[in-house]
Amino acid sequence: MIEKKISITIDEQEYTVNEGQILIDVTDRLGIYIPRFCYHDKLSIAANCRMCLIEVDNTTNPQPACATPVTDGMVIKTHSEKAQQAQQGTMEFLLINHPLDCPICDQAGECELQDLAYSYGQNQSRYKISKLTKSNDNLGPLISTDMTRCILCTRCTRFADEIAGLPELGTIGRGDSSNISTYIAKSVDHELSGNMIDLCPVGALNNKPYRYTERTWELDQIESISPHDCVGSNIYIHVKGEKIKRIVPKCNEEINEIWISDRDRFAFDGIYSNDRLLNPMVRKGKTLINSSWEEAIKIFSNQLLTLTNEKKNNEVAGLISPSCTLNQQYLFSYLFKNLDCYNIDHRLKQVDFTGDSMEPLFPGMGIKPHEIEKMNTILIIGSDIRREAPIIAHWIKKAASNGASINIINEKHGEYFFPIDNLILSSSEALAENLGLVLKALFEGSQIELLPSVLNKLEQLPKPSPSHYKIAETLSKNDNNLLLSGLVSNSHTDFALIRSYLNILSDISHSIKGELTYGANTIGAYLAGCIPHKQALGESQNQGLNAIEICSKNHELLTLYDIEPEDCLYVENLKQSIMESKMVVQFTPYLNPFMEENADILFPINTPYESAGTFINVSGITQDFNMEINNSQKIPANDELLNDIISSLKLPKPSIEDFKQKVTTSLNKSKIGESIPIDFPSGKSTRNINKLITYGLYNIDSTVRRSRPLQETQDSKSSQYRKD
Repeated sequence: MIEKKISITIDEQEYTVNEGQILIDVTDRLGIYIPRFCYHDKLSIAANCRMCLIEVDNTTNPQPACATPVTDGMVIKTHSEKAQQAQQGTMEFLLINHPLDCPICDQAGECELQDLAYSYGQNQSRYKISKLTKSNDNLGPLISTDMTRCILCTRCTRFADEIAGLPELGTIGRGDSSNISTYIAKSVDHELSGNMIDLCPVGALNNKPYRYTERTWELDQIESISPHDCVGSNIYIHVKGEKIKRIVPKCNEEINEIWISDRDRFAFDGIYSNDRLLNPMVRKGKTLINSSWEEAIKIFSNQLLTLTNEKKNNEVAGLISPSCTLNQQYLFSYLFKNLDCYNIDHRLKQVDFTGDSMEPLFPGMGIKPHEIEKMNTILIIGSDIRREAPIIAHWIKKAASNGASINIINEKHGEYFFPIDNLILSSSEALAENLGLVLKALFEGSQIELLPSVLNKLEQLPKPSPSHYKIAETLSKNDNNLLLSGLVSNSHTDFALIRSYLNILSDISHSIKGELTYGANTIGAYLAGCIPHKQALGESQNQGLNAIEICSKNHELLTLYDIEPEDCLYVENLKQSIMESKMVVQFTPYLNPFMEENADILFPINTPYESAGTFINVSGITQDFNMEINNSQKIPANDELLNDIISSLKLPKPSIEDFKQKVTTSLNKSKIGESIPIDFPSGKSTRNINKLITYGLYNIDSTVRRSRPLQETQDSKSSQYRKD
């Protein structure tokens, strides 16, 4: 549709704009500033603060720029005497009951009200009556309230309704009794709730853990990437001296817009836990004692060399976090595989490895996060989407608001906060079967040709239900379809079968296929070779043990890099392996009680909040960050430590830059998530293993588990157990 161009005049300057645009959007684009409080470009128009009043010719009264569409020939005056009087009058009313507590307000220095009061306010108030005060609700451990400062802009309530989808806050009362409240005594628990802090233009809603700690102008701002899920949300880390004080979102319209999850915002508190490991430790007899770096490296290197010289390479195993940086993952893989030790893996929560031969070069989502908004149909299979990737859930909600058909096949009914057209609740055992029934429903009556093995598999399935037919019909009718498997699928005992069904369904319905992945850098782990069946960049190699096999046996040498037993789905199996292995080495930021009892060498490492590195998000977007603050703990950079170990083994020095260039080439050439054949896996996955299925937002990694604000939330206890 071609937009009609019209001519308008703003402050005696003529402009050509699109008809029907909101005036404040036009002036923002043109660089003409109009003051505002309630207006926000990501929220609906409220027009209730009246700060943006301007003069429009042929109108009696000043008009709110945030609610006035432009028309042909319109003449606007943003700084006329009439406009300025209206803006100054509005400011006077807003300040009538506002407390004079800027010296103790956390918003001071970045307060929109403070800035506009300076520009549009008066030196003396004409108001002589006592100011109103309001009580403060307890919204939970993350957001503090000072409601006497509230100017009722309703940004927070509109965010709750429109972005979060959960109206946890609303306006109650009338006139001067109006107030923002939770209606009933209840905390604000949505996983995006912290964004209300950023939206509040005054000091009514504040960051509770940060409260009364620092002044904003004393903080240094550093760009970084969130390390807690596969989205790669962009963040600013605010630092004073050597300490992180708070985290706020950095705008990236393709990934996270201007929002971040509460996990991204508050998890950093965990790095100041009393559990921080500050020195290398080695076991002497039955006791772990502090050691020098040189001694710890020598003991580890000597054990590696001894085992490889004795041809016991198969008795060496390593597990690494999918949230490590690309450099760490490559150096870890390089260290072991150059010694012909192939038993390394990062897939700590995967059970079914029968489809390894059919795996893509790397899994992921075939579109960027913001493109989800444009989908016509979305089918989600096996996912607690809000807890797994809150920002992806936000984009799905936007797609639903745009009219997309949302369909879900899952083991349980979650709180989705967006409309669902078809919901199929399945037992764990039948999750893959229900996806296969959608494929069968789509195949029936069509002219699609399938492999004999696929036809045989579909014939073994029962008749599809009406819901299966509805989903199939929606996929066949619409273009721009997304098939998205979540972390429940990833940890399922039929994961390879689910992936095969998705491959075939994607192919015959011309849909985009995607997988949510664990951690911040799963694609990086695949490309770095942190898997037992491929070298770096997907080159073939001897088959090693996968994660579940590593955790199910004892080893001569077991190395854990940035993981704790709680990070693994088969936690009890890993603990047993640790206790029975001859030597256990852990690289970790934290001292874990179990590892303190059972590890032989502990190397302290930096968290992603204290490191430089590269993450590749679920869409294949490579993002570098540099967060090397002045670390008083004197822990060397993670890359430096791994390089020192490689050097002590007399291995050739790895070329990180050369590897990263090849990674860029692979990302440009490869289609994310593309599997090799469209067929079914052979073999049977292990079902008789005890597994912890984690749905909780706040037990996803070692830093999050140690964040005090997050552990005080309602969601911190939302883990569920399942045995297959």
